[in-house]
Amino acid sequence: MAIDERVERRLGDDDILDLGMLIHDFFRGLKKFWWLVVVLAVLTPAAVLAYSYITYEPMYQSQASFTVSTSDSAGVNYDYWFYYDKSTAAQMATTFPYILESDLLTDLVKQDLGTDVINGSISASAVSNSNLFTFTVTSRDPEDALAILESVIANYPEVSRYVIGDIKLNMIEEPVLPDKPYNAVQYKKRGAKGFLMGIALGFCLIGLYALTRKTIRKEEEIQNVLNVQCLGIVPQVVFKKRNRQNSQKLSIFNPRTGDFFRESIRGMALRLDQQMLDKSQKVVMVTGTLSGEGVSVISENLAGALAEMDKKTVLIDMETGFWRLKDTGAAETAGTETGILAEPGNLKKLVDELRGRFDYIVIDTPPCSCMSEASKAAECSDTLVYVIRQDYAKTHQISDGLEDICSYGVSLAGCVLNQTQVGGLSGYGYGSYGRYYGGYAYGRYGYGRYSYGRYGYGRSKSGYYGYAQSSPDENRQTDNRQTDKKGAER
Repeated sequence: MAIDERVERRLGDDDILDLGMLIHDFFRGLKKFWWLVVVLAVLTPAAVLAYSYITYEPMYQSQASFTVSTSDSAGVNYDYWFYYDKSTAAQMATTFPYILESDLLTDLVKQDLGTDVINGSISASAVSNSNLFTFTVTSRDPEDALAILESVIANYPEVSRYVIGDIKLNMIEEPVLPDKPYNAVQYKKRGAKGFLMGIALGFCLIGLYALTRKTIRKEEEIQNVLNVQCLGIVPQVVFKKRNRQNSQKLSIFNPRTGDFFRESIRGMALRLDQQMLDKSQKVVMVTGTLSGEGVSVISENLAGALAEMDKKTVLIDMETGFWRLKDTGAAETAGTETGILAEPGNLKKLVDELRGRFDYIVIDTPPCSCMSEASKAAECSDTLVYVIRQDYAKTHQISDGLEDICSYGVSLAGCVLNQTQVGGLSGYGYGSYGRYYGGYAYGRYGYGRYSYGRYGYGRSKSGYYGYAQSSPDENRQTDNRQTDKKGAER
């Protein structure tokens, strides 16, 4: 089964929502896209206020209130008649829409106003548990609102006689000419509401980002999601600000990198050595999905760890314009420069020549996003170590990269989860270690000016390993390449 098919099956069957990871992704998104929340918090109220201003149409309202009676309520049976009047008022409110729709009342109002169209809407309501009844007229014109209401008051008793009998309307609130719109826009209130809407929209978009973000964060996800073996995990190393140069090289020979880093690299090298010995393999390419995953650091330290195990190991860096190497094998030749062994395009010839001289050949390969270069390494490699930076490349990008590179026939030794961070995200306890070396991490010094490409590695039992010192012109080329990588990692 193809790698991408396995990933799709895993995502379809076993992708269970991790609330802790979702919260982590939300705050990561908030840290990354905080500006979006700010922009929406400014633009949304502005849009709401503009829409309110453009679409606003002032409306005027006039109303009159009455008590409803059907007879003299001052007699001996007052309670009875009051109850009856309450029922009558409620019945008037209920029947009013039907009376209005019957055209009898509207025709009388039109006749009074001398118009064919009533410029307003009429409604009626009764106050619960009382005989209080209210007429309300709403119109764009305040004078029309008053005129319509007065006509309704005058004609309604005559019309309602056929429905509920004789009634008497005792006015308690006279209709007046409205002097201001009843629907005046409260711009401050709408602006505040728009502000809250903008923040809520920003949070919703960040929440959507968190829900749809699929990356590799834990060792078990390499097996469960990608369905491939995890060869090892490498912690993120953060140095203090002092002693910036050689003391901050991410090398297993640098004691300041700490035991976690060194032992993870050495354990990975031991497992790789066992695999390659069992399969009689010599050439291993190291690559990743995107630039900034830490491929060069893993390649160089993996080569150093193999050399430390008394394996004659050579490292080839494909990202430079040409390859300059050191013989890292026998003690009597340790540190002897072989010079420029090959130019770009002759990688296979170079690898074939080195197979007879070394136990292992490690190829530091550009990421799979640069497939033309990665394919050259795949065609002459026996096995592949695939570097996955924690919580970096999307899962589908990783699966596509693995699928593409493995299509050239190279076997997969396993994946390396690189730059793992504190507990909840990785499941490993590197947090206190990382904080101890607070200040500078992989992103700044792992691949940049103070990386191994320029200064080389330490000495092992077998001698030196790594790159030779470049010429001044080559140094400028390397510095430019490292600056580009530094920008990409940021």
